[in-house]
Amino acid sequence: MNRLIKQLRDIISDVLARVGAKLYSPEAVEILLKTGFVESGYTALKQYPSGPACSYWQVEPKTAEDIFSNYLLYRPEKRTAIVKACNIPEVYTVKLPSEAECHELLVTNIAFAICMARLVYYRIPKPLPSSGKNKAQAEYWLKYYNAGGKGSIEKFLASNEIMES
Repeated sequence: MNRLIKQLRDIISDVLARVGAKLYSPEAVEILLKTGFVESGYTALKQYPSGPACSYWQVEPKTAEDIFSNYLLYRPEKRTAIVKACNIPEVYTVKLPSEAECHELLVTNIAFAICMARLVYYRIPKPLPSSGKNKAQAEYWLKYYNAGGKGSIEKFLASNEIMES
């Protein structure tokens, strides 16, 4: 495993552990690591050529805004944990970030991007696939994370092979 991938695995693990046990699991770390690789190859912070998605995980600012307004708004303890884990201004424990603020945070704050990508998966009522189950992870990513995107199971599996080489 190359150094960047190992460092990213460690960062994802650390951020999720700081948020709390409900968001952290080995399966969550693994699928987020693979999601970042298939979505951006860890080479782009903005969707090419001009799409709305941002960060290595290609989360749209509107999605992050929705996570705050339709999920975290009703879970103040989880919102506070995310604000602290991401080292973002404490005002976001009581004020919802705008779409523009979410855009800025996704591009400039890797911990925030990790948390938003994790919450995309967390809000799905089906459990994450087990670690090491590449095809099941590919199917899950395609159905729930990349729905409507240009992804495919083959693309996920191919990027996973590249990442592990």
